Amino acid sequence: MSELDYTHSEFIIKLLKSHDAEICPIRKQFIDEETRYFKNHVRGGGVLVAGSGLGLEAKTLSNFNSYVLGIDNNPLLVSLSQAYISEPNVRFMLGDFTGLPIPDLEFDHAVLNYGTIGNFGSQDQKRIIKELTRVARITHIDFYTLQGGLRLEMYRQEGWSGVQETRGAVITADGGYSQTFQDSEFIDLVKLASEKSGIELHPLDVSGIQFGYMAKIYT
Repeated sequence: MSELDYTHSEFIIKLLKSHDAEICPIRKQFIDEETRYFKNHVRGGGVLVAGSGLGLEAKTLSNFNSYVLGIDNNPLLVSLSQAYISEPNVRFMLGDFTGLPIPDLEFDHAVLNYGTIGNFGSQDQKRIIKELTRVARITHIDFYTLQGGLRLEMYRQEGWSGVQETRGAVITADGGYSQTFQDSEFIDLVKLASEKSGIELHPLDVSGIQFGYMAKIYT
């Protein structure tokens, strides 16, 4: 699992760079694919964005949902989101999305994007899926399937050092870790985490190559 300090300024800088289309065109294409999915599948209700980061996905989702709550465990990111995202139907809170102070089925949708699920170990992955499917009727989690050059180049564009692939994951010299899943492997993970859930997989393509999936999980 990742050894990054997500509150460190270097991580914040990389996160900012990742949304710059000129510096990080691969990530931008992936974000655009996520956004197309959101427009088609996450509409007309209340949305929880887990690991809301800079708040940009929460802002996008607010355009076609009644309200959006972004939750992040980084106080700086929460403060930045609160300062720069002004949509009246969006709010942000500091918290840990592996243990949410939220009632069952409080939201129509929960979103965990940006491949974040792959940054955690297997036990945490199951806990996250169980928690998000507890609080939302439909949960949307994306994951990477692509191995090799295009995905490695995405992290290099973002400024990660010593990027390499090993044992089914991309790792970096500065503590980054991002797991690669087979589609069947992720389906099995969801079944282990939440026995009551059904799942659909929607491909996310970059440059005509299948880069990953968005899993649509029904509680």
